[in-house]
Amino acid sequence: MKQLLVFTVSLFVLLIATPIDASDDLQVRWWDGTVTSRPVGQLLSDNDGFWGKRIVTGVTYTYESEPNAPADLWRNESGSFGRRLLNGVGMRPPMPSSWETTQSGWIDRFLSVGTSEGPLVVVFDFQKMCRFNEIDLLSQSKHISVEVAMRQQDGKLWQVVADYPMEKAEASVWSLRRIVFNEAVEARYLRIKIKAAVGPAQLNQFFAWGDSAIEPAVVPPSYHPVVLSSVAETPSAISIPGVESTAFPITEFWAWRRGLGESGQAAAVWGELATWDRLTHEPILPDPLSEVEISMARNEIEPRALALVNTNDQQPLHTKVVLSGFTRQVDNQPVDEVYGVIRVGGAIASQKYGVGIGPLFAREDLLDADLMHQYLTNGYGIAHFPDLILNPAGAAVIWLEVHTQGAKPGVYQATLKTDEGVSLPIQVNVRDVTLPEAQAWVHSWSETTKSFPFSAMDRQVKEVDYKQSLGISVWKGLPEPGTINALARERGHAIFYDYILPWSHIDRGFTNKLDPSNITDEDEAAVRTRLTSFVERAKSLGLNYNQWFGELWDEPDKDNIAAFAAYAKLAKQIDPNFQLYCNPIFWIGGGQGTAKDPVVYDGLEGWYDQYVDVSAPSLLLIDYPKSGKLFDIDLSVNAFYQVASQHAKSERAKNVLFYRRLPWIAMRRGWDGWGFYSYSRPRGSAWIDDDRDLATNSNAADYQIVYPGPAGPIPTRASEAAREGWEDYRLVQYLQKMGSGSEATRLIEASKGRNVDLTDLYQQGLMIIDHD
Repeated sequence: MKQLLVFTVSLFVLLIATPIDASDDLQVRWWDGTVTSRPVGQLLSDNDGFWGKRIVTGVTYTYESEPNAPADLWRNESGSFGRRLLNGVGMRPPMPSSWETTQSGWIDRFLSVGTSEGPLVVVFDFQKMCRFNEIDLLSQSKHISVEVAMRQQDGKLWQVVADYPMEKAEASVWSLRRIVFNEAVEARYLRIKIKAAVGPAQLNQFFAWGDSAIEPAVVPPSYHPVVLSSVAETPSAISIPGVESTAFPITEFWAWRRGLGESGQAAAVWGELATWDRLTHEPILPDPLSEVEISMARNEIEPRALALVNTNDQQPLHTKVVLSGFTRQVDNQPVDEVYGVIRVGGAIASQKYGVGIGPLFAREDLLDADLMHQYLTNGYGIAHFPDLILNPAGAAVIWLEVHTQGAKPGVYQATLKTDEGVSLPIQVNVRDVTLPEAQAWVHSWSETTKSFPFSAMDRQVKEVDYKQSLGISVWKGLPEPGTINALARERGHAIFYDYILPWSHIDRGFTNKLDPSNITDEDEAAVRTRLTSFVERAKSLGLNYNQWFGELWDEPDKDNIAAFAAYAKLAKQIDPNFQLYCNPIFWIGGGQGTAKDPVVYDGLEGWYDQYVDVSAPSLLLIDYPKSGKLFDIDLSVNAFYQVASQHAKSERAKNVLFYRRLPWIAMRRGWDGWGFYSYSRPRGSAWIDDDRDLATNSNAADYQIVYPGPAGPIPTRASEAAREGWEDYRLVQYLQKMGSGSEATRLIEASKGRNVDLTDLYQQGLMIIDHD
């Protein structure tokens, strides 16, 4: 079992370093896979990427001598400040040798700071007195010594509180150094001095854990939300703080309240919102809702979007939302097979769509309150959900999920209510339908969400389960032992892939630098080595050729398709049994979109059906008259994909429901796969849409339909629409297998058009099966 080297020190007295066996305390999994106890206390160093408990200190740091190997810059831009030691990027974890590292390597040169000669000395100012329990350092220097000193006031002498000598790192080299104090060190300033045995003294990331006064002395500008959202700062006549489209004259509110009749005398009113369409395009002043009725299968999830509105235009409402357990209507007995989850919608800014409802927080999903305030314009009111603070005349978007897990057919009931007794009955009609397990090729071009530098032990299970509940089955990399891919394989519905060319060829192929007419003996040898070693590793893991596929490079277009065809032929000559994947896009850009049908056809004709096994062209190409016929040829996998998630922050139905429409498009063509870019590929922080990406310097919109939370992925309506689409697909599969092929065909044909109510089609399918 892996061990983590932890140094325990007492104030002014160095103790001997002791290795702690990870089996002693299985509490958290560090970013590199190490399992050990979590630090005691809250994060004090304001690092990005950690979503758990923290105290914002506004910490700053300086160097006694400026680093130069490398300097602390943003992407090495002269005159910039990189904040590299606190930016939450740190170090890439080690990757299995069977995984081909590609663009993730672009970021390596921007991760650390260092000095070419002498020690690296960093002084941290936490702006106030803190009690430090532990200091953690990430360094890519293999052998370092570390000295930690403290002082309580500026100008005072430094007092050494930890000394980590060089020789103690010789026996076992760790990129993570944990320095744990057996008594809390009280200080405002910390001084970290690092020396390296060989090469530059480098530091990648610094973490401090402990405790301090809750209110920070200095709040960093980055912690100021886009729109201040406290009750004092927000106009009373606005439904969702920061969402200007929900503002209204107070006279409109008075008229709405008068129209409520007796309901207007209650502290709040429940209302219904469009589950899959715009939520905040207008003031949230709904008609009172008397009951929620849901019809569902015995094993699915059904959501509803609701509003809770404060009927007082003078005072905020401090309340709590509670959902009771479900009982059978016939005898009022409680059941476990039907249960509910309540979430609250966070209002978040985006580049293209202003401020709208994005992440849907359950209690366990809540970020630390400081981060809720930073990222969300309504963070003040929802930071302690299910406790809520509704501004005067304000509202909250409540997302109700009802889950059935093998429930018997029948009617079930529960109540959603507030502290003030404002109740909303929930009635669920479970039909005699059990959705079958299904297989489909569903790609999201994404890993899972992350928490850095560590996460709870059950996070990977939650990550895999949520991705698979959306139907996503494609995972990059082989299921190496201990990886999340191995967990996905264990839990079923998983197919794996990776690049089967050397990285040098992937890069040149993607950038149009491979000459298809000049494949040398060295090229062939390099491809053979990479492909055969990958095949052998897959076999050693117990995978057959149908459980993985190989990729040359991403999105071939008119400028590199000839090279793609030449290397596809070469790879198939080396091993004709492996499954070759291709996702042609033929993107031109510059407002022109994709190439015309003749160009696409000429690029693919004569080889595509011969060498490609897993076909996933862009959705923009599949209806071309000539090229579309190539895509319809029966292959191992016939699929398509679309780059779409840059629009996932839109509240409009056409964007939210796009992910639900994808399986219906596949079914109309008789295909067995679909994909979208991307499940979780933010550019920079997943919570800030207009920041820049460290690897590419791009400030493109984030490509994501989920957000990272402290416990796992936080869903959005877009991700929930993808899950609904997977349930649609399973329902149609049921109809086809039970011999109701004509009914399945009718539903599939009826799904054409953007304005089709897919929820209604699903309900029709439930009724057909239930009455069969």
